Amino acid sequence: MTTNFTYRLIAENDLTPDDHQRISGLLVKAFPNDVEIFSQASYCYSLPEYRLLIEGEQGVVIAHLDFERRMISVGGEEIYVAGVGEVATNPDYHRQGFGSKLMNKLTAILTDEFPVDYGILQCSDTNALFYGQVGWYRIHQPLHRLYQGEFATVADGDVMILPVRKTIDEWQSDAVIDLRGESW
Repeated sequence: MTTNFTYRLIAENDLTPDDHQRISGLLVKAFPNDVEIFSQASYCYSLPEYRLLIEGEQGVVIAHLDFERRMISVGGEEIYVAGVGEVATNPDYHRQGFGSKLMNKLTAILTDEFPVDYGILQCSDTNALFYGQVGWYRIHQPLHRLYQGEFATVADGDVMILPVRKTIDEWQSDAVIDLRGESW
């Protein structure tokens, strides 16, 4: 197990070309079905606001996620969220707890440094269990978002939320989620 690692929270505008290259390298390894996307960019949909990295020796990116704060609407109610995307752990470091460390650090950052009402992300069924184990709740409700230049509503957006300033009970579970832009 790797014991020498550091967290780095960095604004998107402060990333260097080397940072983008190292992040893209991780994302290509972590998402082999999306090599074409991540070999050209270090994110997929909406331009992130911040990156959270776990880095090892010689600057190896062990784990990564990005997030953007945005006002969305749920059933007409304004909700301030941190949309999370590109959550990945380098396959060489799987089963060492880095995914949990990354998500727990994000929770602390959203609580202490960038308070939002909720964290929000989309994931597959296979990843929902992991997120549930680190404090996220799966919700089943329609999701309205921008995709390939057009707004569309997805019947079940495979959405998970993390209560930060508001509780799970305050979330409107019977309303359409309007991301007011692209997914993360």
